[in-house]
Amino acid sequence: MSEVDTLRSTRARDTIVEWIRSGRYKPGERLPSERDLSRKLGMAPMTIRRGLADLVKRGLVDKQPGVGNFVKEVTANNSVAVIFPDSLLNGSPNSPTPGLCLGGINDALNQRDYAIRTLSYRPNRLWEDAGEIAVENGIKGVLLFTGAMAADDIKRMLDTGLKIVVIGSSPIATMAGVLVITHDNRFILMQIFERLVELGHRRIMFARFADSPSVEEEEDSFKLCYRHKKMGQPANMLLDIPNDAGDWIDYSVLDEIFELDENERPTAIITADGYVAGQLFRRCRERHIRIPESLSIAARHDTLAHVHSVPLTAPDSTKVLRRISEIAAGNLARMLDGEEVEESEIYLKSNIKWTGSIGPVPDGHTL
Repeated sequence: MSEVDTLRSTRARDTIVEWIRSGRYKPGERLPSERDLSRKLGMAPMTIRRGLADLVKRGLVDKQPGVGNFVKEVTANNSVAVIFPDSLLNGSPNSPTPGLCLGGINDALNQRDYAIRTLSYRPNRLWEDAGEIAVENGIKGVLLFTGAMAADDIKRMLDTGLKIVVIGSSPIATMAGVLVITHDNRFILMQIFERLVELGHRRIMFARFADSPSVEEEEDSFKLCYRHKKMGQPANMLLDIPNDAGDWIDYSVLDEIFELDENERPTAIITADGYVAGQLFRRCRERHIRIPESLSIAARHDTLAHVHSVPLTAPDSTKVLRRISEIAAGNLARMLDGEEVEESEIYLKSNIKWTGSIGPVPDGHTL
């Protein structure tokens, strides 16, 4: 078989795996015929046959001669749940985050016979919306994307014997003894802050979400940046964007930045993520404020690089988020195999893409 044929059959196999893991075809359910799969995927029947044969070999599909191919019933011990905040999974249809996370998880578990189920939870209803379902379905391991979570819900899940790894910063999870894997947000913030100071900025604002799981840690990190550069206290330079940990965010508070007195206006703004930066880009465009000539903007996290009107200075969050998810899934697999995981927190550093959204402090220090 040629290399091209191998690549095609692998693509067919991986597509069918994604369908199974997303729940499109459930355990015990018959897959479409080879002819129908060939038509759906636009591939030759022989390519589909090779892809299915690989799935049979890996134990994901049962082939019944003369009847068809069926999704194999997977034992509970091999079931893993990926749990997202409901606002992320269902409230932000354009968010690439769930796809990036699942991609990294599949990378880590691709060679293991795991069934992956996706669940979601509303703010502070982790046990009610997802934990109880996971336990009832015999799931043994959980990859939990951080959001508004109650400490009691995490404890309740742990008490059932669930193995949990959290993706994203969560002091509550850390205090509960759960392994947390996340960006090194403090390192990212300090890197961007230091570069802005080198460019002459002294009034640097941090625009963050008020209802963030790590709001206190963020404030401490930002104040540390000011102290480290002997710039005193960041008076009026910490902007809280109202949100409710769901899909409601009041971006109108950003308008207040442009209403500040001249000697109080920031010359540079570090945002919590690319969504906030995008809102600032729009407001600057409406007010004919040029970036970075009049205002520098950077983000601590960004998965929307392809949609910004100005290339945004930010980490390459798409690669990092996928890698974080891959590491989280790998550690969960180790835990399910009975291995001890000694770490309580794993921080991944990100390379920042320095682009044209930041520049020297503007003449006159005004907008």
